[in-house]
Amino acid sequence: MARVLRKDNTLNDAIELLDQYYIRAGNNVSDALDLILAESPGALAFIYTETERCLDQRYYLENYHCISDENGNFRALWPWWDHQEILYEAMQEEWTEFGYCKVIVLKPRQTGISVWTAGTMFHRTIFTPHSFTMMVAQNPVVSAALQKMCLNAYDALPWWLRPDYLYKTKGDAIQFQRQDEKERIINPGLGSTIQVSHAGKATGVAIGRSIRNFHGSECSRWPQNDVFQSDIKPSMNANDTYGVMESTGLGRNGFFYDWWQGSVEGDTGWRPVFIPVYKVKKYYLPIRLKGDAQFTLNDDEVAFSARIQKEEKFTIPVEFWNFRRQGVRAAKRGDGKAGFLESYPITPAEAFQGSGLCAFDAESIERQQMRYVCKPIYAGEISLDEDNVTPNPMIREVADDEVLSKRKGERPSDRLWIWVLPEKGATYYASMDTALGVKEGDFSCVQIFRAGSGQEKDEQVAEWVGHVPPLLFARIGAALAYWYYG
Repeated sequence: MARVLRKDNTLNDAIELLDQYYIRAGNNVSDALDLILAESPGALAFIYTETERCLDQRYYLENYHCISDENGNFRALWPWWDHQEILYEAMQEEWTEFGYCKVIVLKPRQTGISVWTAGTMFHRTIFTPHSFTMMVAQNPVVSAALQKMCLNAYDALPWWLRPDYLYKTKGDAIQFQRQDEKERIINPGLGSTIQVSHAGKATGVAIGRSIRNFHGSECSRWPQNDVFQSDIKPSMNANDTYGVMESTGLGRNGFFYDWWQGSVEGDTGWRPVFIPVYKVKKYYLPIRLKGDAQFTLNDDEVAFSARIQKEEKFTIPVEFWNFRRQGVRAAKRGDGKAGFLESYPITPAEAFQGSGLCAFDAESIERQQMRYVCKPIYAGEISLDEDNVTPNPMIREVADDEVLSKRKGERPSDRLWIWVLPEKGATYYASMDTALGVKEGDFSCVQIFRAGSGQEKDEQVAEWVGHVPPLLFARIGAALAYWYYG
């Protein structure tokens, strides 16, 4: 086979040497292995060692899974981009903790996540016997492209690493079994299948299947919102299920938006992974200024960069802000700013641009998100003493890199978030909204604001959110009011 770029480029020499045995044997695998055994047992040991090493997903992808990149180069899936590392790390954590992996990915455009995920699905299929893999795209064109990726990866494998396939149908399935009917009776082969489909099919794409691996590509653009719930999800019952849904956002409605929101709130069993565009290096635009001109961040960019540095320990390069500014300017000329932000989001909220009339204009909401939306400094709970006037705050400092759980009542210590502690002499006002207190219903909520004086703006300083009965909620609200009243 032709030389390709691999993480370990010394593999090319060994692969070319082994290809000579295959050619001499008339492209017969058994005869080629016999030749190697007779003439070079060390080469046979190399085959066994490499096959075993390829059980490791990362080793396989970086050295053997070949793709055509955006520059037309044929290479193994290496090196990985930083945002692919983010996804891989999240997946490994899921496998380690649960023994299965279900991840939903919200991403910018053209990040290589679909190609990378397809590679992991292909790896799991050919190295896991009797594994049924379902890959679903938004339309027939994209589903055919996904299957083509799999076929190209298969053809690029060394002959000694390829499993037999019984058949492949265009734009549909690849079934890995022995081709010889008589041999198949006593030695059926791998017994795994990759089924590629699209979400626009009128009939069920997964009915009658038992899906072990699932890849949903660009789910926000699926024409039928019930495909996953009615066809795919009921078929995903394996203990070691591997599932990835990935997409850019497309409005605040539809299956993908609902499933993402549900995953963020802990209701779906899928782990949400957001890939912000500022971590995708291809979207860093070099700065070219004339004369003594300087590139200076505006107040929104400064505030947002400071928050990301504090919370994620990541420094957003000015080249990214240059890309964003230029993209926004160009998008405004065609009244497409919302589409640009949705395609290249810095927050999950940006990825899902709302439509229709809003109480606040989009520019103001964007500015608020960049400048002020941040994690609390303290988290905890608060109660009211039996004397009905003494508050008992139980709070802890939130670590910069801590990921706070959603405040759904399972961990009461997380229901109170505080950005600023009570200050003597300050004026506060509270807003309370009660609900029934049932877990299936709405949340009860208390907001505490510090009133600004003169030209000073009002500031949100605390928030309590949870499911509790109305009478208990009244005591929590009173405790917060007494605490901030001082």
